[in-house]
Amino acid sequence: MIAKLSAGGVARFALESPPPGAKLKTTGDFAWTPSAEQLGQFPLRVAVARKSGDADERLVVPRVLNVVSAADAQRAGGDPSQVDKLYRLPLRGDKIHVATGADGQALLVWDGKQVTRLTGDGMTTAQKWELPAACERIAERPTYFVALSDEKKALLFIDKQTQRIERVVQMDYFRRHDLALHPLKPWVYVSASVSRGGDLIDSFMIVDEATGDVQEPEGLVGTWLATARDGKSLYVGEKQYRFNSSFDSLASYDLREIKRPYTRNIKYEPGANGRGLVLSPDGKRVSYLTFTGYPMYSKNVAAWDTSDLEKRPVIYPCKEQGASCFWVAFHPRLPIAAAPIETGGAVCFHRETGAPIPNAVNVAYPPLGNVVVDRLFFSPDGANLLLECQGAGQRFLRRVPLQLSPEWRQRLEPPN
Repeated sequence: MIAKLSAGGVARFALESPPPGAKLKTTGDFAWTPSAEQLGQFPLRVAVARKSGDADERLVVPRVLNVVSAADAQRAGGDPSQVDKLYRLPLRGDKIHVATGADGQALLVWDGKQVTRLTGDGMTTAQKWELPAACERIAERPTYFVALSDEKKALLFIDKQTQRIERVVQMDYFRRHDLALHPLKPWVYVSASVSRGGDLIDSFMIVDEATGDVQEPEGLVGTWLATARDGKSLYVGEKQYRFNSSFDSLASYDLREIKRPYTRNIKYEPGANGRGLVLSPDGKRVSYLTFTGYPMYSKNVAAWDTSDLEKRPVIYPCKEQGASCFWVAFHPRLPIAAAPIETGGAVCFHRETGAPIPNAVNVAYPPLGNVVVDRLFFSPDGANLLLECQGAGQRFLRRVPLQLSPEWRQRLEPPN
């Protein structure tokens, strides 16, 4: 870019702390050709010196340069002010639910009564559906959705083509929490607060999709559920309130032989005051999210080896990185975990060692602005993070390209 500065009268110009490569002649001629890495906002401080009568005047004028890539400028129709919209997906509701699609190649975003299938970089909308009822949890089969609805107090089976409710299975328990589908058999696992012996116990039931029958086996307790893609295991996070405090556990159940799962492994006190459960796409790591973090009160996130929950987990040092211990996301193909920085950003860790990955996330382009980041997700193509943001009265998903090593970028390229 080339520009001519003018201050009226005889003046001399100079740049204070200019970006690399930027030059400003004393006569006011400014020249800068940003490199491909120099994208985003660059603050400039222009010092102007001139005579005013018999006195010398000197003032510093702040300016901000917004540098966008040529490709983004073209996609935005030549209007740099529209580039930010290429990286932003507006949300309608106060709370969304995000799940992996049935094919493992897309994200499903539930937002109010709308479900959107996102592919590629996470900003590509492949399909949208309007559901006939508000739902709090949703999962996908090839031809229908399975949704848990507080409004209906039921498990709904919704035809994807007609968007009509084809079956209603009553779930009129005190509170409904989560659902998970068996990937190979027509079974749905649903967790809810059930009254037993005068106490409310978070338990999970088994729904037969073919008949709508519900089994309520004794002893199956849990609040959050996740099934491995190979259909061999169910992972359960349990949060129960007892004696004015929470009791938390993390368990794995074997699904291979019978309809009723049986406990294979259990970890007590994987943190305190649980918030959720996240399973890595390959089923090898599982995190139980809590307010305290793990180890207890460390504000860090742990990822257990799903084959042995008694083994000390990998620890992601969220606290020292300024990240939240309330959420973690696992990359679909690479050994990367990510946690949100609530004040605007994210940090990545090596999934198997816990070591932070420097400079993996750059929120400078386009500038993220003053937002709060609640959660994050990896895009289906694995090349981006999607930050769930709120700011200036708006909620949106914001795409942030990952800065990956050449080796990892090559692993994301589709096979020839």
